[in-house]
Amino acid sequence: MASTTPETQPEVTAAPQYCIAVPPALLQNAELRAIVELAAAQIVRDHAQMVLMDLENGNLRERAFAKERSAK
Repeated sequence: MASTTPETQPEVTAAPQYCIAVPPALLQNAELRAIVELAAAQIVRDHAQMVLMDLENGNLRERAFAKERSAK
């Protein structure tokens, strides 16, 4: 990952909150509820990682095209 100085580092906003409606807990669906909770947490982590990768790709794209422009 490329290092950036504080003045050029993009601001990262908070990830949107996801609300997944899950029925009230029953003995029969405790395992399913645990799986759904793990999946929801993974979705939030994946989204945060995707946002960070998009920002980094944008920075790399700017640097790559700046070199092309200055070479011309």
